[in-house]
Amino acid sequence: MEILGIVYSAGAALCFAIAPVIYNLFLKRVSPFTLNFLRISIVCIVMSLLLLMSGGSSTFSILSYLLPLMILIVITGTVFGDTLYLYTIKYIGPTVAQAITSTYPLFVYLLAMIFVSERLTHIQLLAVLLVVLGLIIIYSSFKNAHSQGRVRVRGLVVGVICAFTWSLSIALSAYVLQYMSPLQYLALRNIMGVIIISILFGKRLISELPELSLWKVIVILSGGFIELGIGIYLAAVALRIIGATINSAITSLSPLITMAITRSLKIEILNVRQTLGLILLVIGIIAIVLST
Repeated sequence: MEILGIVYSAGAALCFAIAPVIYNLFLKRVSPFTLNFLRISIVCIVMSLLLLMSGGSSTFSILSYLLPLMILIVITGTVFGDTLYLYTIKYIGPTVAQAITSTYPLFVYLLAMIFVSERLTHIQLLAVLLVVLGLIIIYSSFKNAHSQGRVRVRGLVVGVICAFTWSLSIALSAYVLQYMSPLQYLALRNIMGVIIISILFGKRLISELPELSLWKVIVILSGGFIELGIGIYLAAVALRIIGATINSAITSLSPLITMAITRSLKIEILNVRQTLGLILLVIGIIAIVLST
């Protein structure tokens, strides 16, 4: 049974690794706001249908007293967090972007230290140092680059901010999930995400969406479904079988899978320092997760 859980978790990691490669194909011509809207739209439709089929009449009564928290979750996670994630891919490519934005467990622990007075163990402290060292090495490789150096440094900063906003969303989600099912949570999160993005960036969406060809829309929707539909589902199933710690450790390997995909397809080839920084980030993230 545990082997099956590991297989599900590895499948989730593969989905999380493939999606940024797909997004990267379109970010030069499609704004992150529009791409984010499309990627969550397909999940919004699928999850809403599943919720209706499962008889989700109690969802709205639950939402009545969790609405403020859900709005904060959607704004920090889906609206700004995910948009910053796409900007990071645009600025520094899918591989490094995937690694940097995956450092959100670090910020979750920092928030726990601040608000719950949790102390770091020696292993967690070492893990934090590995993550910081990885970021410094990647930063130095971008700073010294002659072409697009400033853009890449900006991407690194945006990626770190993305990881922080995701950590806020995750911390709030942990509380909300005590009162609703994962299906209710995902459906509400994506429905509210579509609504808020439409309100905030409606003019941009109206101007950009008609310019996209049908095949581009289909591919972007596919990327969103692979990541936010199949990937999240596999991760949720794996979570029940092998637990959060092992599941998170396995899915944290997704940046290395992204690197293998982009390298084999010759989309992106990292230099030695970037590869070293990425490996240190992944090791640090896994160490933080396993030390819980």
